[in-house]
Amino acid sequence: MRRKHDFYPTPAWATEELLRHVEIRGSVIECCAGANDIARALHCPNASRLLWTNDVDLERYHPSHFDAADKHGWMDFRREHGDMEWVVTNPPFNAAAQIVPLACSFASVGIAMLLRLSFLEPVEDRGAWLNEHPPTSMIVLPRISFTGDGKTDSVTCAWMIWEKAKTGTITVAQNPKFAAPKIVPTERRYGEWAGTGIMTNDIGPLP
Repeated sequence: MRRKHDFYPTPAWATEELLRHVEIRGSVIECCAGANDIARALHCPNASRLLWTNDVDLERYHPSHFDAADKHGWMDFRREHGDMEWVVTNPPFNAAAQIVPLACSFASVGIAMLLRLSFLEPVEDRGAWLNEHPPTSMIVLPRISFTGDGKTDSVTCAWMIWEKAKTGTITVAQNPKFAAPKIVPTERRYGEWAGTGIMTNDIGPLP
């Protein structure tokens, strides 16, 4: 059984690993902050970061409580507080396909999302978006015990980073199963209908 609001805290070392490789400065929102595990690692007086936390769980103390999977929540936040330069979070996996594109459109510099590697699989709910917006970089982590009992997930996680001023080398192929159907031409020319007894013009059989 999944925990309420899919709450699985992120160990500090995982966020510290992100900060070793990616310079995250300016205004930052942790939009699925939970118990502030990522926020605590981000909070550093000398890091030139202005940190804001949010969580959908009203029982947790945060300045805002919008649903990060709902575009209207992001729009309301933007009207009240303006854009944020970065979004950094470990989103609930069951809502990640909605949260990642919204966060990416909201952040002015970039986003860093802690996600299972399987997030890159081009399935129906995110394949087309990933094909057009692949991560610009990734930090693959050892398997994490999110439950605190030493048990790890069946798939390892990675920080997937989308920086708007950079171009990455990661390609997510388009899944032909979900691609727009191709129109197969049915026209035949004069020679192709020879001997069939069917009168033709340049665009196929005459009615």
